[in-house]
Amino acid sequence: MFIRKGPYAPAVLRVQISFPRAYPAVPPLVTLSTDIFHPLVTPLTTYTYTTGSASGETVSATDEERFPPGGFSLRHGFPQWFSRSRRSAPAAKSNQPDASGEASAHPPPVAKILKYIQASFSDESILDSVTIESAANPGAYHAWRSYRDNQYTEMQPMTKPSAAPATRSRHPGEWNWEGVWEERVKKGINGSISDGVLYSAGVEGDDVVGVAAKFKSPTSDDHRFGLLKSIGTLSRRRRREF
Repeated sequence: MFIRKGPYAPAVLRVQISFPRAYPAVPPLVTLSTDIFHPLVTPLTTYTYTTGSASGETVSATDEERFPPGGFSLRHGFPQWFSRSRRSAPAAKSNQPDASGEASAHPPPVAKILKYIQASFSDESILDSVTIESAANPGAYHAWRSYRDNQYTEMQPMTKPSAAPATRSRHPGEWNWEGVWEERVKKGINGSISDGVLYSAGVEGDDVVGVAAKFKSPTSDDHRFGLLKSIGTLSRRRRREF
């Protein structure tokens, strides 16, 4: 997936989407093999966050909504798929149609899901609207909030700083996240477009990347020319058939 604008441009992300047998009653599983710091993406080095975790603490191994490393949370964009959201809804809304039934009968088109995933990396307004309950990476959520707060503060007139509050134990949302988002995202973007990532065959069965790696070598000019010539011949043949 190519991110051409927004806070994550110009990242190149490897995204895999798989559909469980129970689909469309349950959402598809979206995972990123690219290491990227994003509120909706579980870090590749952990396996501890759930779709309902607001604190970032470890959870039970039996949690059915736990994300795998690199898992992308669809809860923010498609809340009708997640039972935990439905269980927490007020009883006053019980007269509304069951969200599970709607998701099963009319699941969102795959194109819409992919468009949402891409927009979550290119549209700041989507990142601003993410809640801590729907975040797959609470640390990235707090870092983004801090980054946006700093942007807003820089546009405001200078005011006299208030007295420092009394020392106490602070929650993750109160930690000093200044500069964390910029540093981590920049590192992730640079890593995603590095030659070692773009042309490595690190993903098993990734034939396209493997071919690209071979064609990157200057000794393969003859093979590259032969492939392009074959593609051109095939294109002309198809045009004649039509």
